[in-house]
Amino acid sequence: MGNNAAIILAAGDGKRMGTDLPKVLLEVGGKAMLGWVLDAATGAGIANIGVVVGNNSDTVAAYLAARDVSYRTFMQYERKGTGHAVMQALPILNGISDVLVLCGDAPMLDSKTISGAYEYHRANRLKATVITATVAKPHGYGRIVRDEGGHLLKIAETKDCTPEELLITEVNSGAYWFDSAALKTALPLIGNNNKSGEYYLPDAVELIRKTRIGNGETDSYACAYNAASEYIVLGANDPEQLAALDNLMKTLHHD
Repeated sequence: MGNNAAIILAAGDGKRMGTDLPKVLLEVGGKAMLGWVLDAATGAGIANIGVVVGNNSDTVAAYLAARDVSYRTFMQYERKGTGHAVMQALPILNGISDVLVLCGDAPMLDSKTISGAYEYHRANRLKATVITATVAKPHGYGRIVRDEGGHLLKIAETKDCTPEELLITEVNSGAYWFDSAALKTALPLIGNNNKSGEYYLPDAVELIRKTRIGNGETDSYACAYNAASEYIVLGANDPEQLAALDNLMKTLHHD
């Protein structure tokens, strides 16, 4: 699939799950969540894959080493947000045209969605494409705010949403395609003036859209690609959600 790479964010711990295992190694449907994500990226034709690791990095490294594919790992020593995590993997962008960013604990995103979003990204000559889904219960997800023409305006985190924005049912999956050069330009410009003091990757999308980071080929610098399935955004933040995700994955892959 072209001269591309993927960065998978896998630095989270499993404390909220009541385990010492890294969160991405918890299993759903008989496979580690990270395994589903890696298989989705590989299945979409991406061979150059980097994994950002954190605490218990040795455990994740051992898991990666046991697989048939070779991966590059990047250490995030401090947990300073998704934008900061991607910054740790900048070396993988050398000589790369477009890069896919995925969450290692979002196992429902499939190869078909990744490929469809990439085709949309390339066909419209975009600098940033956020993969979205329309869900029945959007609570807790960043909302996709569009203008009257359907163009992406911003990604609004739940805590920052207006009452009107809270009614939006199109949400951010946490997965993105970026033009590599545009991402490298935007990342150092991300600020951490928020309640968590973290550097958020959605801010890179906002910067690319607002400041027109890119080479001037198109007026549509950042857009949203709405996936066919609402399941792609699903993850787990507690044991109950993990059990529900496990049951759903087994149901969808019963064959």
